[in-house]
Amino acid sequence: MWDATKQHQLNELQHRKEISALNSEEEQLLTYLLSKLEQEEWAALRPTLSRLREEQYQLQKTYGQINADNALLAAIVERQEYLLQRTKTVLNGLLEEHKAIQDAYARITG
Repeated sequence: MWDATKQHQLNELQHRKEISALNSEEEQLLTYLLSKLEQEEWAALRPTLSRLREEQYQLQKTYGQINADNALLAAIVERQEYLLQRTKTVLNGLLEEHKAIQDAYARITG
């Protein structure tokens, strides 16, 4: 487990490396400490990363479903618009026919 002692050792070795060369034993210790720190950081991050991956998967799945639903809704809107246009055309024809009937009636009845 990473602790204050290891952190202090790491800090010391990094500082000494900046100002002068380390001997082989110190280099090995520095490499070991960095490796140990990285392992512990990954171990600490692993559950969060796993949760985030699962969350991303669920979001992508939801996004896909929403896109599919949107495509279906767009098709419904298109059909509804077509139906409305046909209805307007039929209504205009019926209104013209009604007007023609009224005109014929008016001519006959005077």
